[in-house]
Formats: sequence, structure tokens, C-alpha cells
Amino acid sequence: LHSAYVRSHFGSSRAASEGFCGASFFFLVMKVINSQEFVKIPKGVEVEVSGRVVKVTGKYGTLERNFRHLPVVIEKYGKKQTVLKVEIWFGLSKHLACMRTVCSHIENMFTGVMKKFEYKQRLVY
Repeated sequence: LHSAYVRSHFGSSRAASEGFCGASFFFLVMKVINSQEFVKIPKGVEVEVSGRVVKVTGKYGTLERNFRHLPVVIEKYGKKQTVLKVEIWFGLSKHLACMRTVCSHIENMFTGVMKKFEYKQRLVY
């Protein structure tokens, strides 16, 4: 960008000389303060949450998944604890996408313990 544009919009010639014209480049990034997604726990499924480790028990077995590599908060929510709340604080767009991915993984865990699913791989030569 042109340095006069940067000076007029950001009020500093230092930003113009260092940020936009030099080797280092800074970005203006907006973070969302708090974002939440809710996952309903189906009947016949028990969920245990310990930190960021989710354990799902159902008719056809138990699945456990570790989400410690992601900066999310997972907890049971509601009066009867029938909803999981997945929450992220001060997340960028990639973190928010990860939050939705966590919800999808948990929903897939519900499906896995409620329905018996087996995939047989076929080899065609």
C-alpha cells in the first residue's frame, strides 16, 4: 500500500515505513470475544467431560476423544445436563472453525455409539 494512505488511515509514518513497506508486515486482526456452539445429547447416551477429554457411552460401546490440542472449553449445560456447550474465548477465524469441528466430532461419536456401524474395505485389482 502507499505510505500516504497508511499515514492518513493509521496516523503514523512509522507504520507506513515499517509495517507496509519493510520486510515485516503487520495485519489488523479482529477477534471474537466469545463464541459458543451447543450439541444436544441424545437419549440413551451418557457423556463424561473431564477438561477437554470427552467420553461417550452408548448401546454399542464407549468412545473417548481428546481435544487438548485445541483452545476450547467443553462442559455440560442446562438444568438436566442434556446439552454440551463448546466455547472459545478470543478466537480468530481458524479457531472458530476448529470449534465447529469439535462439535462435529462429538456428534459423530454419538452416532458411533448409538448405531452399529462397520465399514468393510474392498480391494479391486
